[in-house]
Amino acid sequence: MSALRIATYNLLHDGQDEEDRSRLDAALEVLREAAPHVVMLQEARRFEADGGRLLLEVERRLGMRGWLALAPHTGQNTAVLVAPPIEPRAFAADPVRFHHAAAHLTVALPGLGPELTLVSVHLSPASPAARLAEAAHLADLAATDRFSIVAGDCNSPGPGDPEPGDWERLPAHFRVRYLDEAGERSDRRALRLLAAAGFADAATALGAGAEPTVPTTGHPDAEFVDFRADRVLVSPPLADGIVGQRMIRDERTHRASDHYPVVVDLDLPWAGA
Repeated sequence: MSALRIATYNLLHDGQDEEDRSRLDAALEVLREAAPHVVMLQEARRFEADGGRLLLEVERRLGMRGWLALAPHTGQNTAVLVAPPIEPRAFAADPVRFHHAAAHLTVALPGLGPELTLVSVHLSPASPAARLAEAAHLADLAATDRFSIVAGDCNSPGPGDPEPGDWERLPAHFRVRYLDEAGERSDRRALRLLAAAGFADAATALGAGAEPTVPTTGHPDAEFVDFRADRVLVSPPLADGIVGQRMIRDERTHRASDHYPVVVDLDLPWAGA
């Protein structure tokens, strides 16, 4: 058995502020130190520009190979990167059924028989109904004979997470993105659907609680309240392998993005390097 390590990180507009790259540099430093085999990125803006210059740089600095799903309407691309000896088999981008695009990469892990599907998602920030529709398109990946990992920014608390207590600090036009029709509690239908389909949430499976991943202390004015937006979900055959989950909070991640990165370890029968 060898642990497969997965990291997910919303970079906040590609980690750059005009010509200032310090946020991206900090994010990549954190990811490299975490030593994941799989990285799911959201808000990978401009990664395709200049012949994919930024994607190539991220690949080089992390020692990984990446695939990018372009989000033509928002520019908020998603990406999946994998490290050797993981073998890529097929890639597909879905910019039609998702507000931002979803990146689907099918891979083979040496020593693991079934192929594994990796999906980087950034569920819609626009409305609970939009997120619910997107979640429905992911449900098939939770079949009992599928080996699937879905990770990213879900823009919603999960079924067992505590209710955020400070909705009133958001302007009304932001609050409606997250609340139910009564405007009183967070709408969790998208993540309830994924749980009902069979996906296991890594933090929930380990009883790790629901420590908020947004906003970071360096971005207190972000357009959401404190909740766990970023998570790693695994299909039923992988659920018993969840052995570790952590959120990386340090001086670098406080400022690198308005989201904290999440790292999950799965114990799998594969020959990891």
